[in-house]
Amino acid sequence: DRVDIRIRLEKQGQGIDENTAKMYLDGVKLAISKADDILLLKPQFPDTSDAAATLTRVDCFIETPPDVSLKIKTAKGNIRVQRIRGDMDLMANIGHVQLSETMGEYQVKVTEGRIYGRILLTGGDNVFETQSGAIDLVVLDEVAAAMNLTAVDGGITLRLPDNFPAEIEFQSGKSDAHAITIELPVEIEKAFVGDVIHGWLNGGGPLI
Repeated sequence: DRVDIRIRLEKQGQGIDENTAKMYLDGVKLAISKADDILLLKPQFPDTSDAAATLTRVDCFIETPPDVSLKIKTAKGNIRVQRIRGDMDLMANIGHVQLSETMGEYQVKVTEGRIYGRILLTGGDNVFETQSGAIDLVVLDEVAAAMNLTAVDGGITLRLPDNFPAEIEFQSGKSDAHAITIELPVEIEKAFVGDVIHGWLNGGGPLI
């Protein structure tokens, strides 16, 4: 069966003159290949001295059918995913990850940037991790799944449906009492900053 995937690049750059900058941007391409059922996209840049022309920004827009698995890795740039139903393996070195009404299993890791959005879970062990930035997620339905949220240098806000069943275990090394926010009442077993806090939502469920 034919699957339509549309890819568009938007490029910005600067050079010693307009013609040099245009020639450089025309040489910025996207190499597309396929391995098994995986579509591989890799940017290619022309050889030029930094003094002649540089790339200041490149945005890659990919439109796919909703039922697809994604694996995306960026060195510097944001990742935005909308209404995808499938497994998502997303990595950003410097940049934010935004999830808009996505459904699936998640492996989201960021070195410097935020992870935020509105998601639906389907099971598995879901990981959301940022070394420098905040996590702000809204779970849209009551289908529960295990979640591991780590923000080394930032706060965590998790909004869950009223009847979401879960076992809660979290630890904050910050003096800020609002470093971790879960917008539901929870039975607290321990509540000391720097110590593990353990509790249950709606009788318990997958571990968060």
